[in-house]
Amino acid sequence: MHPRRAARLNELILQTVSRAALGLKDPGIHFLTFTSAEISADVSVVRLFYSVLGSLEDREETKAALERAKPFFRHEIGQLENMRRVPNLVFMYDESVERADRVTRLLNTIQNEKDQPDNSAD
Repeated sequence: MHPRRAARLNELILQTVSRAALGLKDPGIHFLTFTSAEISADVSVVRLFYSVLGSLEDREETKAALERAKPFFRHEIGQLENMRRVPNLVFMYDESVERADRVTRLLNTIQNEKDQPDNSAD
């Protein structure tokens, strides 16, 4: 598949799934954000990366809810006019958001320590 077509499909699928997730009424879905989509070269599988704001328990509940909603998401993707066949969906937790938050907190801690006056010179 041409890289430009893959990029377009990835973006289209990401937008479709993100929009569809807004309409889900499953109480197991917590603060969910889809971060990216990666379609395979043969268009048989799409890996959907997501993040959840909350605890580890919230993340596990959301993962189970996404698995329950998989047929709904596949139906929504199947409605896209330029999809010849509907790919299988694989939900992958995206840890990059947590890593970025951790780095930001560490940098803030370093900056706060730097900004505090040094009392050891007395």
